[in-house]
Amino acid sequence: MSFDKDFARCCPYIDDGVRDFMKELVQIVAEAVIDDFGVLDGCEAQLEIVSGMPSSGYMPLTDGGVEAVLPVLLTACHGEPSLPGIIDEYVIREEQEFLRQFCRDAKLPEGFDIYAEGNEEQRNKFYEYLEDLFENDDTCWFIKVRCWQSHGRVHFLTMLNVDFNYGRDSLVSAGMPDVEPNPLPYRTEKSWSLPELEGLDAGDVAKQLAPEVLSNLHSKGEGNEV
Repeated sequence: MSFDKDFARCCPYIDDGVRDFMKELVQIVAEAVIDDFGVLDGCEAQLEIVSGMPSSGYMPLTDGGVEAVLPVLLTACHGEPSLPGIIDEYVIREEQEFLRQFCRDAKLPEGFDIYAEGNEEQRNKFYEYLEDLFENDDTCWFIKVRCWQSHGRVHFLTMLNVDFNYGRDSLVSAGMPDVEPNPLPYRTEKSWSLPELEGLDAGDVAKQLAPEVLSNLHSKGEGNEV
């Protein structure tokens, strides 16, 4: 079954034109994010349907919609100059922990600065140590681009998700209700009534939204602890 037919079957309460708008908007914005983030090189904006139909064990809260989920390998973020602030913080802490482990294994003093105090041989061994760690590490975080219909409005959202490897929107069910996996500084949210949507071109809307989306995703503002 084609994507469009599957989309129509899963979201029958959304008009054809609105579904087309959602699909194009999410596709274009997701591609803009991929083009902007070097760590997403080679990633494709694969669209996923958010069903608006109930099924066994699933009760939708909206009429459904579409989203693109972009996984970002954490190992690809090391050395990247332009990352979201919360990812920067995590990468720095991870590098510090890697260095502590290396110094412990190499019997170097605690707090040893491999870059300033280490010789060429020590630095090369540290780089090899990192390569071995990175080769077996598939930890990832996510960027999500989503569009859905609810109560006569179409909603658009991009967000950064730091529920590593899982990408859950809420961690209450995982027993961590105080952890926010989608930090607010990195979000972009818009909505339109169905009458407002008439005459809007998804490509034009995407071009207008993209700068704000990218600015928010690159925010260095205060985020939530990882």
